[in-house]
Amino acid sequence: MVSYGYVPLDGVDNELRAYVREVIRGLPTEVEEPLYSTAVSSALGAAGLVGLSVPQDYGGHERSAIERFIVMEELLAHDVPIHAHYIADRQAAPMILRHGTEQQRQAILPALCRGEIGFSIGLSEPQAGSDLANIQLRASRDGDGWVLNGRKIWTSFAHRNRYTTLLARSEPRDGDRHAGLSQFIVDLGTPGIVIQPIRTLDGNAHFCEVIFDNVWVAADALLGTPGAGWRQVMDELSYERSGPDRYLSSFRALSEFVAWRRTEPHESDADRVIGELCARLLGVRLMSLSVAKDLDSTGAPLIESALVKDLGTALEQEIVGSLAQVCEGRVGLPASLTSEMESMLLISPSFTLRGGSSAVLRSLAARSITPGRFNDWGAADEDVMLISTVQQIVDRLRGEGSSSDLEEGDRWNEEMWEALVQSGFAFTDEAVEAESGQTSAAAVAVGVAVGRTALAMPLVESGPISSWAGRFLGIDLPDGVTGFSIGDLGVATDRVGGAQQVEGRVSSVPWGRHLDQLIVAAPDGSGGAVAALVDSKHLEVIHCGSNIAGEPRDHLAFDAVDVVARPTFSDYSLLKERSALLTTARLVGSMQRCCELTVEYTHQREQFGRQLAKFQSVEHDLVRMVEETALSTVMIAAAASFWELHGFESDARRATVTGAAAVAAVRASRLVGAVAHQLHGAIGLTAEYPLHQHSRRLHAWRSELLALEDWRESLGRRVVEGSTDHDALLDLLTLR
Repeated sequence: MVSYGYVPLDGVDNELRAYVREVIRGLPTEVEEPLYSTAVSSALGAAGLVGLSVPQDYGGHERSAIERFIVMEELLAHDVPIHAHYIADRQAAPMILRHGTEQQRQAILPALCRGEIGFSIGLSEPQAGSDLANIQLRASRDGDGWVLNGRKIWTSFAHRNRYTTLLARSEPRDGDRHAGLSQFIVDLGTPGIVIQPIRTLDGNAHFCEVIFDNVWVAADALLGTPGAGWRQVMDELSYERSGPDRYLSSFRALSEFVAWRRTEPHESDADRVIGELCARLLGVRLMSLSVAKDLDSTGAPLIESALVKDLGTALEQEIVGSLAQVCEGRVGLPASLTSEMESMLLISPSFTLRGGSSAVLRSLAARSITPGRFNDWGAADEDVMLISTVQQIVDRLRGEGSSSDLEEGDRWNEEMWEALVQSGFAFTDEAVEAESGQTSAAAVAVGVAVGRTALAMPLVESGPISSWAGRFLGIDLPDGVTGFSIGDLGVATDRVGGAQQVEGRVSSVPWGRHLDQLIVAAPDGSGGAVAALVDSKHLEVIHCGSNIAGEPRDHLAFDAVDVVARPTFSDYSLLKERSALLTTARLVGSMQRCCELTVEYTHQREQFGRQLAKFQSVEHDLVRMVEETALSTVMIAAAASFWELHGFESDARRATVTGAAAVAAVRASRLVGAVAHQLHGAIGLTAEYPLHQHSRRLHAWRSELLALEDWRESLGRRVVEGSTDHDALLDLLTLR
């Protein structure tokens, strides 16, 4: 199953982050070369920040992978030169714990946890980069040891580290390319090893070529089981590909850009860029945290870590490219920003190569993107049950030949509505709360269910949006179908008989012709807002319209009605956020179903004698769809969690993650809809095939989400205004 569950930290990271930052302030400054300082690694070891996940019996601290993630995030975001121990801590330690002998653990791990020894990774060779199974370095048995002959390349810091892990062919290649490979732990000071640094275009030389010329190592250099090297390396790559180093390489450049933006007025384009990039940073980080949790509970999640690496390193490059587009040609930029951008432009091409090229990772991940592999998309058990209940109601009534179907969204299906009412989904959050024990999280689950079923009913509008708005505004809602309209839609205010009243027109009201009452909220022109409850007897349908999905979107007029609430502008913004939350949830549900339909179709359809899903270009398109949908899914889950905690309060974190989820869903829905239709071909354009029921809703709901606000720009402004320095930016993007 390919899934990423939301991992709430609930503030437990605050004390650990504060401690790490205190340690950072006192670290030594001497380095052997950029990124590499034995003094720093030793100091971090003394501070207990190396070997966090290693058992105490071996000198470690027995902390969780999540805690190690937090420490690494802080160190990387603050540009601490940690590579004298980083690979040892990230990969060698868990591999030795998992596959090593007791002798290896006792001999290596205590010094590793003190930050005293470094490890390199001996995988790539001159003729075997991404094609790792083609390695030629041989390990031949020789008495009570092994003789190594061959070359490794791109072996970072081999000229400085004590050890390297090494993948070698220990048995003749016969049929299965992945068989007959073994791993070794090799002391880089062993006679016969020649190390040649390779200078790169940024002037550094941390890459090395390592030549093994009849290098004899003892039998106890073998790591794990002879011949099981391929399986072990695949496990190892899960540790390498999923950490914060896969999305933080260009974080300093983003921080410098945000700092510059704070000094420049009227930079809407820059705000949109910041909003887009920060939304993706939030999403990739949440996915990476999910993998870290899996490392603790289920082992090495190979596919999930590969997808995180693909998304994260592409984002690192996107950060550099997007900032460069804004900066190029400008004069007077801060020297710190210019210097950081120049450095990133030189090294950013490596981001999507190291740890496995993006093309290879996508082909690898595609093997697990098969029908039935998604199931719940990482949703919590209670949300899965709620979504399933809605699905069962809809499927049952459609199966019984009910009077409405998906292609005729403007027809009111009373039987369907009554079934939803009886199940507690159609009116109040309290009803949902009684069913699931949650409020906003359950509301988001209902939104996802509506998207997944392409339900042509105002379930979200009358339930999780309108009922919540009524409770928030203190309005007692009568029974019936309730709508909600928000925005600058021509609402005017007057005082009649001492009571303030509103009258006017509202546009594109969902299911307006079927409403029993409508909640209207709009700015009052003086920095606040007004809200009214309009009974259907005061509503006049002046135009029956629909969105591109065929769902009713009507223009309504109403006579003077009393103002029943005077929300502040902050309250008014919260009402918009609530609408955005539930619209985003519906988008996520439809994206999930588009992915599932496309995966099913490409595995059933054959072209040129093989499954359509087996073509490399199709594999990569499927991976891109799943990545984007998974990112949006974990973000809407995070948003639901913060709404659960702060639903009726003004909370910066809730607003940040809600806006970020909207930004992510807008971008993802464009890609998912386009790729789904491209891979379906002509069948996807037909009325009888279900794809259009979802792709049309992606268009419609995305447009309605953007009509509420330019979420990229507002998120960018929030980031600029809320991050007074580098640490504050990191705090904001880690939802502290």
